[in-house]
Amino acid sequence: MYFLLILFFFSCTRESCENLPQSFSSYELAEKSIRKAEFKMEETQSNFKSSWINRIEFYSCDGEFGFLIIKIKNKSYFFEGVPVNLWEEFKQAESKGKFYHRHIKGKFTFKLNS
Repeated sequence: MYFLLILFFFSCTRESCENLPQSFSSYELAEKSIRKAEFKMEETQSNFKSSWINRIEFYSCDGEFGFLIIKIKNKSYFFEGVPVNLWEEFKQAESKGKFYHRHIKGKFTFKLNS
């Protein structure tokens, strides 16, 4: 019983975001790894009206740059190296779609392993 308790304790602790791999083999693995890591800054926003964006998430290790995940129906779009100040503007934007097209699309990427 003692062994199982210790195993459970270690399996529930979150790993530092600084231990995340430099790249991922799939978006699914990237999403799982990002959600399991502990970040300095983790924020989610879903209480807004948008015709196509359901949820936006931001994860930052250093409080300056981070991962942005945009949820659209059953699909997630990933971006890395997004500045925190851009995230703050995105959260406040009246139109998330217009903001995405003007300030994020084509400017930030998320590359998988080849």
